[in-house]
Amino acid sequence: MTAKAAPVNLLVNPGFETGDYSGWIVGGNTTGNAVVTDGTLITEASSFFGPTYSNVRSGDYSSYHLARAEPTIESLTLTQTIMVQQNDTIDIGFWLGNDSDRTFGISFSDIWLQIFIDDVGLLSGHTEAPVGSNPSDFIQIMGSFNTGNRTSITAIYQIQGSGQARAGISVDDFFFIGEQVSPVPIPAAVWLFGSALLGFFGLAKVRSSAV
Repeated sequence: MTAKAAPVNLLVNPGFETGDYSGWIVGGNTTGNAVVTDGTLITEASSFFGPTYSNVRSGDYSSYHLARAEPTIESLTLTQTIMVQQNDTIDIGFWLGNDSDRTFGISFSDIWLQIFIDDVGLLSGHTEAPVGSNPSDFIQIMGSFNTGNRTSITAIYQIQGSGQARAGISVDDFFFIGEQVSPVPIPAAVWLFGSALLGFFGLAKVRSSAV
């Protein structure tokens, strides 16, 4: 029986530690978002929530975005396409923080906060985003699925929350935990044939130079 490799986070730049969105496709219709350091004032957030700050759960950076649900739904999408092993169970999600004066509700659906796996929504239900400025105050948003016969997955993290007032939401430590895809080894016969060709052309070049 072949032992499976230990699961790892397959995302590129999952905590924005490059200081930007490298590795991600950024979309949605949020009126503001950025990769920032801990304690950055989110000046565009509604005064309804009081002073609102961006928080970092780990490392030096996180992303913030502005969101509201009414009258127009505003959300941020972060997308990556990941190579996967077939029939692998994946844990997928991220951590969400709210450093303001008010809690707000979060609904999980295809038009609100959602994680899409090849365009199919994974989450349902409702939760609250509590107030806090410490890493321990972040809440985990998470789901699981099986890759089936797929060898790649497009994961879209759609981040949304709040009501009519724009809330400033911190997001950090995204994850897509699964078995890493190993590089396909080159068969020995192909390697030997390639080496022989290189040797042949090298010898031909030497003889040509000697003429």
